[in-house]
Amino acid sequence: MKYQVKQSKFRWFIIDPILICLLLIDMVIGLFILYSGSNQNINLVTMQAFRMIFCFIIMWLCAYIKPSFYEKYTPYIFAISVFMILAVVLFGVIDKGARRWLSLGSLNFQPSEILLITVPMIIAYIFSEKGLPPKNKTLFIGFLFLIIPAILVIKQPDLGTGLIILISGLCLFVLVGTSWQIFFSAFMILFCSTPILWHAMHAYQKNRILTFLHPESDPLGAGYHIIQSKIAIGSGGWFGKGWLHGTQAHYAFLPEHSTDFIFAVAGEELGFIFCCLYLILLALIFLRCIILSLNAQTNFTRLLSAALSINFLLCALINIAMVTGLLPVVGVPLTLVSHGGSSILSTLVAFGIILSCTKHKQFIDK
Repeated sequence: MKYQVKQSKFRWFIIDPILICLLLIDMVIGLFILYSGSNQNINLVTMQAFRMIFCFIIMWLCAYIKPSFYEKYTPYIFAISVFMILAVVLFGVIDKGARRWLSLGSLNFQPSEILLITVPMIIAYIFSEKGLPPKNKTLFIGFLFLIIPAILVIKQPDLGTGLIILISGLCLFVLVGTSWQIFFSAFMILFCSTPILWHAMHAYQKNRILTFLHPESDPLGAGYHIIQSKIAIGSGGWFGKGWLHGTQAHYAFLPEHSTDFIFAVAGEELGFIFCCLYLILLALIFLRCIILSLNAQTNFTRLLSAALSINFLLCALINIAMVTGLLPVVGVPLTLVSHGGSSILSTLVAFGIILSCTKHKQFIDK
């Protein structure tokens, strides 16, 4: 016998109000920080707000698509995303020495952001199709679908996004019950391959790692970004200098103060207490997504929603760790705060899929 969980007659109007409210708070905070970080450029903030509204509508639409649709068309969606990455190699727009963008007239977007969604989709699809726990053959196939897109992204070069794809994908391997012996063997292979990986890295990537270890060795060159970021955050103290009263960004000491290093602006103007509260907000969003993923009814929806939740947290934590000097500078924006459209779109589409995985109830055999 089959039954379907009864849903509220208001299901078309309400999609987990707790998560929606948390996301709206995050976006509003982002607009306030961006207004100061952009030196009160109201046009830039207005453009960002329109992007958020548009992407929020896209998120809402994604939430109303049934998870069975995502599962059915996952191979095709993944193939399209890989094709776009290959198109970047041939036709991509070069900016700041990296070929990461595709251009559609006046619109530029990063296909690597799409892989943050499609790689977890294809791995969740492979594992759920073959049954859990997966056999070694299935694990190997899943690993291939993880490592190949990650390498393509890293070679653009986009080390930050590539690492997020790898880490979130490996988290899926943990969730499906991969034995610790396999992880230990993989770690030993990676450790032994370190010289090869170092040789394959671009010169600027090597320089970033060396700068991370000794930023004071080149304070006016490679170490300038992180030194100025630490100065900005440290000068904010507990409660900050006050909104719009920062000096590092407003006097152009802090580079990329409306994109990658915008968290340093928040640290200087709003202080350590605000930064801690913002981290709590990120944790609440992540925990709410995990709770929703636990309520999903199929292996595919549980794995996919958990991986996308991990993606969100990783993007934010890597940016914050980068800005505070705990990680090398890898060019990852602060989710829903940094200026830019590709990151906002991929993030809110991911939340739409998470909501879809828990909003739509599947028929269950009894």
